[in-house]
Order: sequence, then C-alpha cells, then structure tokens
Amino acid sequence: MKYHNLIILLLLAFCCDIYATEDSQLDNGRSLPLECDAIAGSQEMLCIIMTESAYGPFDDVIFYYLDKMDSMTYLGSHSDGGSTFAGLGFSSGGKYLWIGWAEEGHPYFEFYSTNDFIKQGTSASMRYVLHDYYFNQFETFTDAGIVTYSQIDDNSEDPIKDTVIPDGTTLALTNKQSNLNYIKLDINEKH
Repeated sequence: MKYHNLIILLLLAFCCDIYATEDSQLDNGRSLPLECDAIAGSQEMLCIIMTESAYGPFDDVIFYYLDKMDSMTYLGSHSDGGSTFAGLGFSSGGKYLWIGWAEEGHPYFEFYSTNDFIKQGTSASMRYVLHDYYFNQFETFTDAGIVTYSQIDDNSEDPIKDTVIPDGTTLALTNKQSNLNYIKLDINEKH
C-alpha cells in the first residue's frame, strides 16, 4: 500500500510539473504560473496566481510579493464567489496600489497603500473604494493619491469635445467618436 501511494504522488507531481511548464513561462526556476506587475520605481513585484472558481465564472486570486532578491512572500487570497479579478496597477511612483474586481460586469476598484499591502497582505485597510458603473479607464494615478479616470456617458447624444476636470485641467478626447467624461478624485479623502 505504501508503494501505491508513492506512485500516485509521483505521477501527480510529474503531471502538475508538465502542466505548469506548458501554461506558464518559467522565470528564475519558479514553476508557478505567476502573473507579476512591477511596482513603479522599484525592482519589486506584486504577483498573483488566479484560478477559476468551481462555482462559476469567478476567480480565486492568491497574492504574492516578490522582492528584489527574488524572495517570495504570501500575502493572502481573495475568494469571493461573486467577483472576477479585473487587474491591478500602481500610482506613478508606486506609493499606492489599485486592485480591480467586477461583479456581473460592474467594475469596482480597491485602493491601498502599497507598503501596507506588502506588510499586511489582503488584510490591509483599503484607503478608498471606487464603484462606477460607467467606468472606462484610468487616465492618471499620482503618488499624491489623485486619480483621474474616464467615464462613458451613455446618456449624451453629442460627443463631448473637451472636458475640464475639477483642478481646471482640460483633457482632450483621443477618440472623438466616444462620449466620455473625466472624473478626478483623491483616494486620501474619507468617503
């Protein structure tokens, strides 16, 4: 019986290694299918492993921190059963982090201090949550915590030519066929 279990274990290990090698690029000897984003202004990375939930088209996401010495730290996981991972990104200098999710196609974004997320993982306190049904894309995200994003305006009949955001900056549309608005917010403001 001992040999039977050992053979099964070896077969599983062999099969899993082939799967990981075929579906991911090996980097520095790692065989996990990591997707990593460089933290702006550093040699460090925030990485994820994403698996499809057994309960539907939802994602289970595991977060890792990869330091400049290529040492990996587990930061926690997110398994909601109701949301799909929509990506992550950093402010211009890496001070802040956004993690995007979607529920039934409706996006929302969680904003964190990058250092807090690295130290506390998924239990870090969110600085801000952005829910906007008409969200289009991030335009800018600064280390001061200022986010500018475009918003699709489905109710407008005429394309917007230029938009003035609250600080007085005029943003010109790159796609004149689209109806876009621009929203500016500060993730450090209490909401």
